[in-house]
Amino acid sequence: MHIVRPAFSRHIMYLESELGVKLFDRIGRKVALSEAGRRYAEHIKEVLAKLDAANRELTKLAGETRKILRVGVVDFAGLQEEIFDALNTLRKGLCLGTIMLQPMSSVLQIKAIESGDLDAGFIYNWPESSPCLDHVTILNDEWRIALPREHRLAERKSIRLSDLETENLVCVSPEIAPAMHSHLMRAFREHDFTPHFVQQAPNGGSFLALVGAGVGIGFLMGVRKPIERVVIRRLSDFTSRVPFDFVWNRELNHTGLAGAVRAMREAFGKCQSLQ
Repeated sequence: MHIVRPAFSRHIMYLESELGVKLFDRIGRKVALSEAGRRYAEHIKEVLAKLDAANRELTKLAGETRKILRVGVVDFAGLQEEIFDALNTLRKGLCLGTIMLQPMSSVLQIKAIESGDLDAGFIYNWPESSPCLDHVTILNDEWRIALPREHRLAERKSIRLSDLETENLVCVSPEIAPAMHSHLMRAFREHDFTPHFVQQAPNGGSFLALVGAGVGIGFLMGVRKPIERVVIRRLSDFTSRVPFDFVWNRELNHTGLAGAVRAMREAFGKCQSLQ
């Protein structure tokens, strides 16, 4: 039993004291189960068998659960072709596992990956300061402009930044996407452009709804095709790009994550080397 005799004897004494009966008859140096001890042993065998069965079931359940890869994704990114390719690569690298997508802002994803509430995520601007996170860059995305269909510039294939100087702008709240907002403001300063923001949106869906309703136009990434009452146009003189990354916690012990990461590195490593 891998326990010294004095300690074992103390355990027996404590148990007998707790139960209020003698489990063993001690005659000289001989020790045998008492009548109470025999009855107790019969019940205990049944209890321990059920405990073993419960442990096996939970172990099996844990193994099945670890085959599920919980992956966060920013809502805009789900609308571009590259994310479909990345998810397909991720699925193949995971082998028999399942991907569970959870729409979430980049900020919340980072916190969830660090805490273990997410296994990985697709985000803009991964935080190099986080010691436990690692990444693979999927693409270097460019800013585009979202316009209502009836906007005066909607028929153009490409738009210059100077065409937007008098326009009202909407944006996703800086609290939701602080890194993206900071990058955009820095790019505005570099291009000597003064934005006129009229409203903030709590997420990507609300942002597009405000644009479609004509409240203002907006700068965004990840969306390239028209959506209902919104058209997306390129900016010919606004070439600032932001990396879109697959991020994971290198300290995480997950059954399929290593294979998924390996597949992502093989598929998208070239993009990372071009940064």
